[in-house]
Amino acid sequence: MIGKKNLRQMFDLLLIVLIIAGCSRAPAGPPTPTPVPTTGSLTGTILDTQGKSFVDLVDTGYVVLYCPGDAPGVECLHKGYEDVDPSALLASICDLTNRASNCRVHLMTSAADVRGDGKYNMLFVHPGQYDLILIVVHAGIMMQVHLLNVGPVEAGKVTRYDFAGK
Repeated sequence: MIGKKNLRQMFDLLLIVLIIAGCSRAPAGPPTPTPVPTTGSLTGTILDTQGKSFVDLVDTGYVVLYCPGDAPGVECLHKGYEDVDPSALLASICDLTNRASNCRVHLMTSAADVRGDGKYNMLFVHPGQYDLILIVVHAGIMMQVHLLNVGPVEAGKVTRYDFAGK
């Protein structure tokens, strides 16, 4: 039979082994910091005067960021965009990975498709104060509507802007 003294020694030895085993599992390096977001999101719905999506009545619909002032390093339309040939303006709305020289804005960062239900999402918008330009095409005719002051877009936050036609 094992005496109390031997039992105590075995318990102490087991405790030391567990402490050593636990310490050997320490992380290899310093903890990785959580990245700080550098962009925000802009989302919303574009509706007609009856509160229904009008996008299903058109061939193509986009919302595009418009910078009312100087915005160095930010992709957006500026004053004078309305003088650009409509087909060239549409061709300048590019997929996120397209880096062609004719691209003025890119989907997800400074432009978004307006879906059939009227919803749009721009996921990677630089923080700032913007207007939106709604661009619709139907039967080859392009129309643009300037929507004022969508509110501030802040890093790490979602800004919502809904519009119902008047």
